[in-house]
Amino acid sequence: RFLLALLLIVAFTPTTAVRASNQWFVSTSGSPSGDGSSTNPWDLNTAFNQPAAVQPGDTIWVRGGVYIAPTANGYFSLLTGTAAEPIIIRNYNNERAIIDGHTDEFSLAVEGSYTWYWGLEIMDSNTNRVPDSCDAILGYEPHPSAFGVGVYGPSNKFINLVVHDTAQGFSAYNESPDTEFTG
Repeated sequence: RFLLALLLIVAFTPTTAVRASNQWFVSTSGSPSGDGSSTNPWDLNTAFNQPAAVQPGDTIWVRGGVYIAPTANGYFSLLTGTAAEPIIIRNYNNERAIIDGHTDEFSLAVEGSYTWYWGLEIMDSNTNRVPDSCDAILGYEPHPSAFGVGVYGPSNKFINLVVHDTAQGFSAYNESPDTEFTG
């Protein structure tokens, strides 16, 4: 009887479906019309805008190369996972994936949440390090180098990033509680 009762309880207990995480790809030769596969990857800007296919718990692999934002504002990431299923954006197989802010406002500004940025290199290849005015020293326009990583969304993690030659390494603002910087 006990076994029968246990089987009935298990059979009629609602369960939460576990979704398999998807793997997506980005490369310097990717495009907005790609499908995010390893053979037809997205460009980085498209991935940061979270295509409909990208869901919490997914991983976006960034192939090696230098990524320069298509606008003077730099890259803006809107990627949003959940506390239980963050989105992971990570360099593929230890390849050197570099986000070059080259005189942009930011190399990377993060407005989404619950996303882990892992193993990327953030920098500014502009060799002019001399500000044109005191305002530039205080962070106002015009500043000669891009700011590194600006965090505007909550609960993101930045793991083993290499950030160098930017006007600031990391900036975490009021809108970014529970943000972690590790490594």
